[in-house]
Amino acid sequence: GENIRQRKRQYVNVSKRLFQNATIHKDAVAVYIDALNSIPHSETRLSVYIAQAFKTAKASPNALPPKKENEAALWAVAILVGSNQFADMIGLDNLPLNLRSTQINGRFDHSLHYVYSMIIELTTNVSLSNKVGLYKELLDSEGGSGFSFDDLVADRAGTKLAHVATLDNKHAVHIQAWFASNEIILLPKLDFPNNQLQRNNFKKYFGGAKNSELDTIIEQIEAAIDNLETYKL
Repeated sequence: GENIRQRKRQYVNVSKRLFQNATIHKDAVAVYIDALNSIPHSETRLSVYIAQAFKTAKASPNALPPKKENEAALWAVAILVGSNQFADMIGLDNLPLNLRSTQINGRFDHSLHYVYSMIIELTTNVSLSNKVGLYKELLDSEGGSGFSFDDLVADRAGTKLAHVATLDNKHAVHIQAWFASNEIILLPKLDFPNNQLQRNNFKKYFGGAKNSELDTIIEQIEAAIDNLETYKL
């Protein structure tokens, strides 16, 4: 029931504060970036980069606790395939960065949704990461690409990976072993009959009293992600 236009300023202010409390082992991140740079440039699957990061973490190159190794590994992935600005946020300078273009199931935009959500979760929490992703889609419904449930799946999956991989050392070790020895599926297969909705159509399907339908779809997305072996706790 909120007026999304009135929330744009809040969204911007929140995004500026997301990274203020990040405490990252930046030297460890640099080690992971070196490991990821060994992947051929022709490789565009995000799953391969994440798997390589966790394989490197399994070898514990920095002798950090496993959850801290995973945290550094995910930051390295985000810097290399998401944005060099992530390096600036943690004070990494003079890195020979060559941004890679990656995709999930052929969607390059989903790779970006995924890694940005990873970083938001790592610097805040699951709840705020999910809310930022939802706000972004609501804003898109006002004249951008439209409200996309597909994008929301990528957001929630990236958030889930960051949460599981850094929850505690036990889960961190499990994720390292899983990614090192299994074929990785990052996103569940879901079909949405109403997708890429502009404002009028979004209100038609999910406005007013029908708001519970939106909650139901989001719950289905969460359940489908939780059912993937990749994210099981």
